[in-house]
Amino acid sequence: MRPASAKSRFRPRGSPIRTLLVLASLLLGLLAVPQAGFAQKNTNAEDGGAVGNAGDAASRWGLIGRWRYDCGKPPARSNVGLAYQVEGGQLVHKRDFGDGTGDTNPIRSAQIRPDGAIDIVLFFPSTKATRENVFQKVPGSSLQMRTLLSRDLATDQYFIKDGLLTQSGEPFVLLTRCGGI
Repeated sequence: MRPASAKSRFRPRGSPIRTLLVLASLLLGLLAVPQAGFAQKNTNAEDGGAVGNAGDAASRWGLIGRWRYDCGKPPARSNVGLAYQVEGGQLVHKRDFGDGTGDTNPIRSAQIRPDGAIDIVLFFPSTKATRENVFQKVPGSSLQMRTLLSRDLATDQYFIKDGLLTQSGEPFVLLTRCGGI
């Protein structure tokens, strides 16, 4: 029996597919590690956890407040009123549909990304869905933001990707900060 050469000892074992799967798993593991400069997640369970750094990140970024597509018009199904605020120590996302209906949803995490966008993860108790939304400020304005991404984390279904509605390909409407909090 010949001794294994140094070259053969370090050759990957298995098929190229297996090697790719192992490398992909390692990469996903690295992506799951929080990066320096990010606000750490405030996760708990479906209750949303404590406000911690999520509230700090939302405040630093300028997310706290009321937002609509058109602040000159009242909230409606076509002009949903959104509010990001802290209630009882919890960062929340509130929706006002203008017809007396709306909801309050806990934000599980908020992180300011290196590109300046904010990435939030929120939980909708009514549907048990967890969604990731990424917002970017409109250049030169602290009063408008663009939704870059909105996706369901359980199904990985995108509703908005690269600022475009996935069903129509149309750009998603800008959100404008409205008066008051």
